[in-house]
Amino acid sequence: LGDAASLTSITAYREFDSLYSSSEGTPLSVTLQANRIYHHQFSQELRLNGQFGERLHYTLGGYYFDKSSENVSRITLPTLEWSEHNVVPSTTKAVFANVDFALTDKLNFVAGARYTDVSKTFHYGRLGIPGVAGGLPPASLAPLNGLVRTYADDRLDYRAVAQYRWNDALMTYLQVSTGFKGGGVAPRPYDYRQIRPFGPEELRAYEIGFKTDFFDHRLRLNGDIFYMDYQGYQGIPRICLDADGNQLPA
Repeated sequence: LGDAASLTSITAYREFDSLYSSSEGTPLSVTLQANRIYHHQFSQELRLNGQFGERLHYTLGGYYFDKSSENVSRITLPTLEWSEHNVVPSTTKAVFANVDFALTDKLNFVAGARYTDVSKTFHYGRLGIPGVAGGLPPASLAPLNGLVRTYADDRLDYRAVAQYRWNDALMTYLQVSTGFKGGGVAPRPYDYRQIRPFGPEELRAYEIGFKTDFFDHRLRLNGDIFYMDYQGYQGIPRICLDADGNQLPA
């Protein structure tokens, strides 16, 4: 767009399907899963980069992401046997901005922010297998068939950095930033009471460090100390509890 600004557009499409199986690893194979996964996604990013004078550089942009995942599975357990057909569409929209300002020839500040809106919908399918138990899903799983649950959330994340260049060989910096891993709804329930939403995993990170170049750029030494504070950590539980803390059936 001229010497002071440029516009970048990034369009991407991806799709894949996979087939895999798993068991508990014994010759008896009393627990067996056969899975077929389908996935396709589209994303579009538009980014404007520019500067005002020699001291202020900026980036403004927007991002759109749309995907759908689908899994078709046959699951055999010691007491249950059924098939699944789950569909999970998801959409993410975001806008972001970043500013880099040189207050002096040595002191530099960077500030950025990103607003993100996420929506995920879970369509649960629990079906029977022809020739097994009359071709009907197990009674404990039948209530899951056809259920639809949606997770939606939006949030604002930020990043702030102060950099000081002591000389051509040494730069130090201090940074504070946030980020997240999106929430959702229990993806593989065995009981309708296990369909519970979960919030995002949130991160606040603090970092202080240095970057150096010595001997005409022949030796580079970088180091930092960081502290990361996670809230709402997303792990895989060994048991599933209801709202009252009672263990649900597996």
